[in-house]
Amino acid sequence: MFEHPFSNSLRAYNSLSDALTEFKKQQPEQVTIDTAIARGYFLPEEDDSLWSLVSRYLTIRNGFWELINEMSAHFSDDTYNVKTQDDWRYFLLGYASSCQVVGMARLLVDVLAKHKLVQRKINEGSPQNRISNRVFTNIYQSLSDADNAIKMQYMMNFVDANRNYIERLKSDDFIGPIVQELNELETSLHPSQRAFIKLRMQYLRHAITRRFAVSKQLSTFFILEKAGRVIADIGDSHNKRVTADIQQQALAIMQPGDVIITRHDFVASNLFLPGYWPHAALYIGTEAQRQQLGIVLDDDIANRWMGEIRTLEAKKDGVLFRPLSETLQVDEFVVLRPNIDNAEMAKALQRVSRHEGKGYNFDFDFFRSDQLVCTEVIYRAFDGLDINDQDVPLDDVSLDTGTPEKIEFKLIERAGRFSLSAEDILDMAMQQRGFNVVAAFGFQGCVNQLTVADKAHELVRTSYSSKIAFT
Repeated sequence: MFEHPFSNSLRAYNSLSDALTEFKKQQPEQVTIDTAIARGYFLPEEDDSLWSLVSRYLTIRNGFWELINEMSAHFSDDTYNVKTQDDWRYFLLGYASSCQVVGMARLLVDVLAKHKLVQRKINEGSPQNRISNRVFTNIYQSLSDADNAIKMQYMMNFVDANRNYIERLKSDDFIGPIVQELNELETSLHPSQRAFIKLRMQYLRHAITRRFAVSKQLSTFFILEKAGRVIADIGDSHNKRVTADIQQQALAIMQPGDVIITRHDFVASNLFLPGYWPHAALYIGTEAQRQQLGIVLDDDIANRWMGEIRTLEAKKDGVLFRPLSETLQVDEFVVLRPNIDNAEMAKALQRVSRHEGKGYNFDFDFFRSDQLVCTEVIYRAFDGLDINDQDVPLDDVSLDTGTPEKIEFKLIERAGRFSLSAEDILDMAMQQRGFNVVAAFGFQGCVNQLTVADKAHELVRTSYSSKIAFT
């Protein structure tokens, strides 16, 4: 049976339209975004939710653009060549797709990302979701671009001039249903001249503000990066007190997901980081342990988590998989264990591994997730995960819903930025809020040997001046 070549394009348009209708119903994710706006930053799960939303949005938008380009090729992007009934079918499908693209741009600018916090987050981009930076600004610019407006007005005039003929196509077997909804689709194309000028001015203010903010951020980051790299190299990087024997003892008791808090005795960076304990890394285990937990990764990431790789750690050279011998080339360390089950652990390690390969955030800004600081690896792995209720007192579990307590990191504003220090994580272990101390080495009480369990917990308690009162 013969099938008109136009049928495939029509099916694609209908599928995209259905997907867009479903997308507009995503109220739970909008509630999540509103919660983040009220707080002032996105939690890791909210981050993932937003990028899921943006990814679906861009997939639908790109699909309509592919149809526009495909339809335009049939009449060489010149309405003068629209003559036959087939030509009109291709033109009207492209025109309807253009209406959808403009409507989607308005949806992003006026609804989804009307708040500056969301605009900034979307502009950040998400490499793991293959979303480039400046997405919001680029779409905003396209919507307010004068040349684009003129081209769209030309198409609108062409449609208006041929409205009588187009109306007769309502009975066409192929394009009829689209012609019947054309008036509704065109509602996104008719801003007044005043409204367009207002939109253009709003975009220009956005662009100028963003240019200033990005320039300031880049210059600040440049200074901090240069200073950070110099400071990181000042100190004794050799003659560490954690010997190969101590490393082997630690390796024998460590499990995937353990958090390693470390300190060097004589490095300049200790002077610039809060607290006695300045650094954190994540023990991810071996390839065999990864497979045992059922962690599924992209091939390129999995191929880098092999051999001697045991940790994921953010240092001046970036967020990288590293051997434990490198992570424990320190003078003192504490090992913390998250109180979560295997299913939650697999989720934690799977989602945090997607951040491998990103740069180090010398600006210590937890808002952005395209670059990470050392403790942010821990934060983005475990925040929001369910605590294993087998070891949690009954009072800590909701009796009404049966919902388990979750690991919740409380970001603290320092120098105008929300952040998390290594000692903030230790505070959680001291209070047993999702973490327990399993081992310690290098400071008073455990200078010559690895100490474990309750004794390690008590030694850590005295190793630094906590900001909280322990009970």
